[in-house]
Amino acid sequence: MNRRHEAPRRVDQPEPGLFKLRLVKGGPWVAAEITLDDAGRYGALINGEPCGPAHVDPVLAPRVMDVWHSGVRIDAGEHAYLLSLSAWARANAPDRPEASPAQPINLMRMAALW
Repeated sequence: MNRRHEAPRRVDQPEPGLFKLRLVKGGPWVAAEITLDDAGRYGALINGEPCGPAHVDPVLAPRVMDVWHSGVRIDAGEHAYLLSLSAWARANAPDRPEASPAQPINLMRMAALW
């Protein structure tokens, strides 16, 4: 799903869900999630890691608004794929962009595919 097919979002009211986003311009997609617990506290996870303590005010919960404004909604399958791709790259291919998603993709550093 891309943004053209999404319903308009209220910028001030984040909703829990699964997203993908880029941490830097030109970087790879990473899995992200906005959570809302039973106590009404918002939280964010990026690449499966919590971004900080949950908070009842989504503006004060670390990275929640970043995910809400910059993220693209995805389904559970794509979310799981992005998480597993990132974990695989960190363990097996540290030169892959997914291993260090906070860095822009540099095609000159990547190994040739052929």
